[in-house]
Amino acid sequence: MQGFHALGWEVHTNGDVKNALSSRGISTPFAVVPAEFLCRTEKNELPSDILLVDVSDGYGEDYDRLCKIAATKPVVLVNMGGMTNFWDYPDFFIVFTTHFNRLATREGRIFPLSFGLSEDTILLSNGKDLSQKRNIIIRNFSATFSQSVRNALDLMLVESLEKLFKVDRRKTDPSDYLAQLSEVAAVCAYGGEFVPDYWGYDYLRDRWEKMRIKTYKFKYMGASPVVLRWDSWRYFESSVMGCAPIQMDFNEYGFVWPINPEPWVHYIPVNLNSVSDLPQYLSDRVKDSPDFLIQIGRNARSWVIENYNPRKQAEYVLSVVQATWPEVVL
Repeated sequence: MQGFHALGWEVHTNGDVKNALSSRGISTPFAVVPAEFLCRTEKNELPSDILLVDVSDGYGEDYDRLCKIAATKPVVLVNMGGMTNFWDYPDFFIVFTTHFNRLATREGRIFPLSFGLSEDTILLSNGKDLSQKRNIIIRNFSATFSQSVRNALDLMLVESLEKLFKVDRRKTDPSDYLAQLSEVAAVCAYGGEFVPDYWGYDYLRDRWEKMRIKTYKFKYMGASPVVLRWDSWRYFESSVMGCAPIQMDFNEYGFVWPINPEPWVHYIPVNLNSVSDLPQYLSDRVKDSPDFLIQIGRNARSWVIENYNPRKQAEYVLSVVQATWPEVVL
């Protein structure tokens, strides 16, 4: 919404504008939007240009109505939910999803989207002293379902990191978390669920076909297992605060954003084939160059602000809509 405003667009919503939009702090994500930022639209009114619909929690009662609207104007679906990898979409929708993986694709016109940054987060980070970084690593995940990657790396990576680095495992409130990020050099920013090719197992496939369940029926599956539900707010909040994100290797595991970060430049890549060697490698690099992690954090901060500010996000969405629906003048 901030990006559309920067481009001169009005944003109309049928949501609650009286209390505006806010969050609990830098995490998930930090944004404070005044009520006048949005124009109230009654549920039965239709916008004149593009209809963007958040379907992270499903279509609700609007599916049939959205199908009819899509016959005359672009209907853009945005799904940032944890289950988006398991959805198919009709071809008449233009769909943007987080957690996009080129190794496990679904039916529909689906394009990658990242969580990105709000203007509020960028301004907040600009006001912090990020010059006193120490070679400390944050690992502060909560125990949640469908996070087998984090569970595996707790055993395969974090325990070994703790032998060579100070690993801060504290879970703090937003104000203290901001102080943590201001002081540390790196953050465990990975997530994900290992999903094998269940559909290739005759027993499960036959059972699910009888029940008309398509959760694990992928249009294309280029590996087994694949890493799904992999994206995390932590990459963006860590990067904007000048911390080196520790993330699964984008190239190796098929992760796609509109623009991917470069390994060892904008993040520390984790490859499961060599993960046991990573802690010692990082330790050796820091001994040779004490600012090794700190420099990756600096690179990540510049890169993420340049490529994932709200204006760039909105420009990307509009460019895809224009290419997909050329008769619409934007």
